[in-house]
Amino acid sequence: AFFQIPGLADAAWRTFLPRAIDRYRADVENVPASARSTATLPRDGRNGLELYRQNVPARLRDPQLATTDVPVLLLVAEGDRYITTDLLDGLDRIAADLTREDVDGGHWIVASQPDVVAGAVRRHIRRVS
Repeated sequence: AFFQIPGLADAAWRTFLPRAIDRYRADVENVPASARSTATLPRDGRNGLELYRQNVPARLRDPQLATTDVPVLLLVAEGDRYITTDLLDGLDRIAADLTREDVDGGHWIVASQPDVVAGAVRRHIRRVS
């Protein structure tokens, strides 16, 4: 809901939120400084707001079940506090060829453990090639 409040979330991204998120990613998610793009974080955050604003309300108003038969890799970070494992259960109903890998990690696993993500992607590509 915070992302939907006009002006408030944008102001947060322009002021205190980038520093707070950077500290959180360092202290809680163990994202190394070399993987934290602090210079672009305010812009990235505001751009990310638009993804929520354009997609979430429309999907809530008119939910539609979309399916795919394209091979899908679902990498589930078991320590993600925002996209929980329960939220991702049952996705095999919409992806006929779903490979799910549960891994130890948090919300920013791509930055904190790029080797884990890259390894999963390599295995998936070998499987579907």
